[in-house]
Amino acid sequence: MPSIEVKTNVKVPDKTTFLQALSDKGAEILNKPKEYMQIILEDEVAMTFAGTSDPTFCVNIFSRNSFSNLSKNTEMSQEFSKFIEEKLCIPPNRGYFFLKDPGEHRCVKNIYIQKQKAMVKSSKEWLEKAVSDGHIEYDKFTDLAEIGSGGLKYDWIDYEKIIKDSTIEVYKLYIEPRIPDII
Repeated sequence: MPSIEVKTNVKVPDKTTFLQALSDKGAEILNKPKEYMQIILEDEVAMTFAGTSDPTFCVNIFSRNSFSNLSKNTEMSQEFSKFIEEKLCIPPNRGYFFLKDPGEHRCVKNIYIQKQKAMVKSSKEWLEKAVSDGHIEYDKFTDLAEIGSGGLKYDWIDYEKIIKDSTIEVYKLYIEPRIPDII
């Protein structure tokens, strides 16, 4: 779920390179997998800082379970400051960093997507356990598994399963305990 939003009044000439570099640096600093990083850049924004329109920035960093340690937060903001100064030539004293933990209830869509990915990765293990416990029954062998009444489809090898109980019940029993704290 980590998301980093950068607003600045300077022009970023090579946006793609900046976004990729910030994705790498953000994953490293936050200790989160790069595959879950979202980077948003708004350059040439009308902004002032300390009463002037000299180069400035505002960075919002959203991540779950990352900001509970004050000294670590200071260290992270220093690392992000170095990145901003190096890539955008803006001194660290010309902007703010906001570290935000939105909590699971405020990032439902992203968490749902991440949990779907985790579900796919561990599909064989939890499906076999769910089948042995009687929550899922084999329908027929195919390349697809259809989950719940929403009809979410994933490619799984030689499985098509239909959940007899509610998707939530199976989720709580078999999926949630296996999701790493990656978001």
